[in-house]
Amino acid sequence: MPPGGARALHQAAGGNPASLLAVLFDLMARGQLERIEGRWKLAEVGRVGQGAIPSLDQRWRRRWQQLPKEHQEALGAIALLGAVDSTDTHRLEERIASVGAIAALRVGGWLKLAGHRIRVASDGLQDLVEGFLDNDHGRTLSEVLLAMQLGADDLSSLMLRLRALPSRDAISEAVRFAAALVEKREFSQAAMLLRECTRHESLLIEPSERADLRLKSVEVSIGLGSLKDAEQQLEDRVLREAAVGSVAVRAKTHWYRGTLASRAGRTEEARQAFEAAIAAAREAGDVPTRVKAVVAHAELAWMHGNDKNAPPPSTIHKTHSMKCRCRLNIKMSADSWSMP
Repeated sequence: MPPGGARALHQAAGGNPASLLAVLFDLMARGQLERIEGRWKLAEVGRVGQGAIPSLDQRWRRRWQQLPKEHQEALGAIALLGAVDSTDTHRLEERIASVGAIAALRVGGWLKLAGHRIRVASDGLQDLVEGFLDNDHGRTLSEVLLAMQLGADDLSSLMLRLRALPSRDAISEAVRFAAALVEKREFSQAAMLLRECTRHESLLIEPSERADLRLKSVEVSIGLGSLKDAEQQLEDRVLREAAVGSVAVRAKTHWYRGTLASRAGRTEEARQAFEAAIAAAREAGDVPTRVKAVVAHAELAWMHGNDKNAPPPSTIHKTHSMKCRCRLNIKMSADSWSMP
């Protein structure tokens, strides 16, 4: 290192180690920093601080552009899948005709081994790589992955389709699959799938399709106990506009509002929401939502009667006899709402 070189590098990086690494990679990329006979040679100390210091994103993009196409494909495949079993790496390398790509990417800091799975070195870097693929050869790569059927379970396949080949059909299928996960109370997986759907919701043509996606997200948030998130989702503009034009969406929206109000102890608000849900569901012919709203309304009537200052449901201990009385009240309430 020539005299003054270390000081120039320190000043150019502002004393930040991450920025220093970016400066060094930038100098090497421009041929101003070379390793000759075991020693680093800096071409011109006076030019070290010239020009803008590349950001970490810019540094990784430059390194991405320098990778062989086959290495880009291997890295992109792992980013799209989230992770690949170490036993599948040879299949992936054979598919892209680049034996040794995974090892080279690990040495270069792109990939890491976590347990028995290979994944991108960090979440931030994975987002960058997915962004690079969007601009380069994501569709070609996705076809390779789909042909290989890596991550063959339904959830992995759907996540792959949404990330690599997003489409209206893929989103609709994913929402249905998320509904099945909710039935099994696998809310975390459903949330992950719905977040990916939301990223591509511009592909949905009908307002009702977007509303269904939002409503399912509300249900998942409630299942996860994220009640504030659910309330914010119900105030979403897309959902409110859909509720104006669709009585079916309006029925479900009232049902979720009632559920949230009931859990928060806002009894009168919950009662009004359930009554609105029953009326809208009857008009829409939505029997499942109507039944749920009738049951919830009956529970409120049994637990609180007409007392607006009654304690929230969470403070009431339900014994076996109480449950029997509740079932009787449900029947009476259903009769009063003209249920079949």
